[in-house]
Amino acid sequence: VVNYPLKYFAQRIGGDDVKATLPVPEDVDPVYWTPGIADIGAYQQADLILLNGAGYARWVERATLPSSKLVDTTAGVRNRLLELTGTVTHSHGPEGEHEHHGWAFTTWLDPTLAMDQARAVAAALSDRLPAAAASIADNLTALEAYLTALDARLAAAAETIDDEPLIFSHPVYQYLIA
Repeated sequence: VVNYPLKYFAQRIGGDDVKATLPVPEDVDPVYWTPGIADIGAYQQADLILLNGAGYARWVERATLPSSKLVDTTAGVRNRLLELTGTVTHSHGPEGEHEHHGWAFTTWLDPTLAMDQARAVAAALSDRLPAAAASIADNLTALEAYLTALDARLAAAAETIDDEPLIFSHPVYQYLIA
Protein backbone atom coordinates (compact mmCIF):
# COMPACT_ATOMS: atom_id res chain seq x y z
CA VAL A 1 0.00 0.00 0.00
CA VAL A 2 1.08 3.59 -0.47
CA ASN A 3 -0.50 5.13 2.64
CA TYR A 4 -1.83 4.30 6.06
CA PRO A 5 -5.56 4.57 5.20
CA LEU A 6 -5.18 1.89 2.52
CA LYS A 7 -3.24 -0.29 4.92
CA TYR A 8 -6.05 0.11 7.45
CA PHE A 9 -8.69 -0.75 4.83
CA ALA A 10 -6.77 -3.81 3.61
CA GLN A 11 -6.18 -5.12 7.13
CA ARG A 12 -9.72 -4.41 8.31
CA ILE A 13 -11.31 -5.96 5.20
CA GLY A 14 -8.88 -8.83 4.67
CA GLY A 15 -8.44 -9.78 8.31
CA ASP A 16 -6.06 -12.65 8.94
CA ASP A 17 -6.02 -13.50 5.22
CA VAL A 18 -4.06 -10.35 4.37
CA LYS A 19 -0.67 -8.95 5.30
CA ALA A 20 -0.63 -5.28 4.31
CA THR A 21 2.72 -3.52 4.21
CA LEU A 22 3.51 0.19 4.12
CA PRO A 23 7.32 0.45 3.78
CA VAL A 24 7.50 4.19 4.43
CA PRO A 25 9.60 5.12 7.49
CA GLU A 26 7.45 6.34 10.39
CA ASP A 27 8.95 9.84 10.40
CA VAL A 28 8.27 10.44 6.68
CA ASP A 29 5.06 11.67 5.06
CA PRO A 30 4.16 8.92 2.54
CA VAL A 31 2.97 11.38 -0.10
CA TYR A 32 6.49 12.84 -0.41
CA TRP A 33 8.40 9.59 0.11
CA THR A 34 10.54 8.19 -2.67
CA PRO A 35 11.22 4.47 -2.32
CA GLY A 36 14.66 3.00 -2.78
CA ILE A 37 15.50 0.08 -5.05
CA ALA A 38 14.81 -2.50 -2.33
CA ASP A 39 11.42 -0.90 -1.64
CA ILE A 40 10.51 -0.99 -5.35
CA GLY A 41 11.56 -4.64 -5.41
CA ALA A 42 9.25 -5.38 -2.48
CA TYR A 43 6.36 -3.68 -4.27
CA GLN A 44 7.12 -5.68 -7.42
CA GLN A 45 6.96 -8.93 -5.42
CA ALA A 46 3.66 -8.08 -3.71
CA ASP A 47 0.51 -9.94 -4.71
CA LEU A 48 -1.39 -6.66 -4.90
CA ILE A 49 -0.40 -2.97 -4.90
CA LEU A 50 -3.07 -0.65 -3.57
CA LEU A 51 -2.79 2.93 -4.84
CA ASN A 52 -4.67 5.92 -3.56
CA GLY A 53 -4.85 7.69 -6.92
CA ALA A 54 -5.63 11.43 -7.17
CA GLY A 55 -1.93 12.20 -7.59
CA TYR A 56 -0.90 10.54 -4.34
CA ALA A 57 2.47 8.69 -4.39
CA ARG A 58 3.81 10.36 -7.53
CA TRP A 59 6.79 8.00 -7.47
CA VAL A 60 4.53 5.27 -8.91
CA GLU A 61 4.60 7.09 -12.28
CA ARG A 62 8.40 6.62 -12.47
CA ALA A 63 8.61 3.06 -11.12
CA THR A 64 8.27 -0.17 -13.04
CA LEU A 65 5.45 -1.98 -11.32
CA PRO A 66 3.38 -4.88 -12.71
CA SER A 67 0.14 -3.34 -14.01
CA SER A 68 -1.74 -6.57 -13.25
CA LYS A 69 -1.12 -5.97 -9.54
CA LEU A 70 -2.02 -2.25 -9.43
CA VAL A 71 -5.37 -1.14 -8.02
CA ASP A 72 -6.15 2.58 -8.12
CA THR A 73 -8.78 2.84 -5.39
CA THR A 74 -10.08 6.19 -6.66
CA ALA A 75 -10.47 5.10 -10.30
CA GLY A 76 -14.22 4.69 -9.89
CA VAL A 77 -14.75 8.09 -8.26
CA ARG A 78 -12.71 10.41 -10.46
CA ASN A 79 -15.81 12.56 -11.03
CA ARG A 80 -15.96 13.24 -7.26
CA LEU A 81 -12.32 14.22 -6.77
CA LEU A 82 -11.66 17.84 -5.87
CA GLU A 83 -9.43 19.80 -8.22
CA LEU A 84 -6.97 22.08 -6.48
CA THR A 85 -7.10 25.72 -7.41
CA GLY A 86 -4.77 28.49 -6.27
CA THR A 87 -1.73 26.39 -5.32
CA VAL A 88 0.17 27.21 -2.17
CA THR A 89 3.96 26.88 -1.94
CA HIS A 90 5.35 25.91 1.46
CA SER A 91 7.96 23.71 3.11
CA HIS A 92 8.21 21.27 5.98
CA GLY A 93 11.87 21.75 6.73
CA PRO A 94 15.04 20.59 5.00
CA GLU A 95 13.16 18.82 2.17
CA GLY A 96 12.59 22.21 0.53
CA GLU A 97 9.55 23.92 -0.87
CA HIS A 98 6.74 22.16 -2.70
CA GLU A 99 3.28 22.88 -4.02
CA HIS A 100 -0.01 21.05 -3.86
CA HIS A 101 -1.56 21.00 -7.33
CA GLY A 102 -3.73 18.71 -9.42
CA TRP A 103 -6.24 16.87 -7.25
CA ALA A 104 -6.82 16.88 -3.52
CA PHE A 105 -5.37 13.49 -2.61
CA THR A 106 -6.54 13.06 0.99
CA THR A 107 -9.66 11.35 -0.31
CA TRP A 108 -10.13 9.24 2.83
CA LEU A 109 -11.11 12.39 4.75
CA ASP A 110 -14.51 12.14 3.05
CA PRO A 111 -16.02 8.97 4.56
CA THR A 112 -18.16 8.44 1.44
CA LEU A 113 -15.05 8.43 -0.76
CA ALA A 114 -13.30 6.25 1.81
CA MET A 115 -16.16 3.74 1.47
CA ASP A 116 -15.70 3.69 -2.28
CA GLN A 117 -11.97 3.13 -1.81
CA ALA A 118 -12.69 0.35 0.67
CA ARG A 119 -15.04 -1.27 -1.85
CA ALA A 120 -12.26 -1.19 -4.45
CA VAL A 121 -9.92 -2.82 -1.93
CA ALA A 122 -12.54 -5.48 -1.11
CA ALA A 123 -13.12 -6.25 -4.80
CA ALA A 124 -9.39 -6.64 -5.43
CA LEU A 125 -8.95 -8.85 -2.38
CA SER A 126 -11.96 -11.01 -3.31
CA ASP A 127 -10.56 -11.49 -6.82
CA ARG A 128 -7.25 -12.69 -5.40
CA LEU A 129 -8.65 -14.59 -2.43
CA PRO A 130 -11.91 -16.18 -3.64
CA ALA A 131 -11.99 -18.60 -0.70
CA ALA A 132 -12.14 -15.60 1.66
CA ALA A 133 -14.79 -13.68 -0.32
CA ALA A 134 -17.55 -14.18 2.28
CA SER A 135 -15.31 -12.99 5.11
CA ILE A 136 -14.15 -10.04 3.02
CA ALA A 137 -17.77 -9.07 2.30
CA ASP A 138 -18.68 -9.26 5.99
CA ASN A 139 -15.65 -7.18 6.98
CA LEU A 140 -16.46 -4.61 4.30
CA THR A 141 -20.03 -4.33 5.61
CA ALA A 142 -18.71 -3.66 9.12
CA LEU A 143 -16.25 -1.06 7.82
CA GLU A 144 -19.00 0.64 5.80
CA ALA A 145 -21.16 0.86 8.93
CA TYR A 146 -18.26 2.45 10.81
CA LEU A 147 -17.60 4.95 8.00
CA THR A 148 -21.31 5.80 7.71
CA ALA A 149 -21.42 6.59 11.44
CA LEU A 150 -18.24 8.65 11.10
CA ASP A 151 -19.78 10.60 8.23
CA ALA A 152 -22.82 11.38 10.40
CA ARG A 153 -20.58 12.56 13.27
CA LEU A 154 -18.60 14.80 10.91
CA ALA A 155 -21.84 16.26 9.51
CA ALA A 156 -23.05 17.02 13.04
CA ALA A 157 -19.73 18.68 13.87
CA ALA A 158 -19.93 20.75 10.68
CA GLU A 159 -23.39 21.96 11.69
CA THR A 160 -22.08 23.27 15.01
CA ILE A 161 -19.25 25.11 13.24
CA ASP A 162 -21.68 26.60 10.70
CA ASP A 163 -19.92 29.38 8.76
CA GLU A 164 -17.11 29.98 11.24
CA PRO A 165 -13.71 30.21 9.53
CA LEU A 166 -11.41 27.22 9.87
CA ILE A 167 -7.63 27.31 9.88
CA PHE A 168 -5.70 24.19 8.98
CA SER A 169 -2.02 23.47 9.52
CA HIS A 170 -1.55 22.09 6.03
CA PRO A 171 -3.45 22.57 2.74
CA VAL A 172 -4.78 19.00 2.51
CA TYR A 173 -8.14 19.10 4.29
CA GLN A 174 -10.34 19.97 1.30
CA TYR A 175 -12.56 16.89 1.69
CA LEU A 176 -13.46 17.88 5.24
CA ILE A 177 -14.89 21.19 4.12
CA ALA A 178 -16.34 20.26 0.70
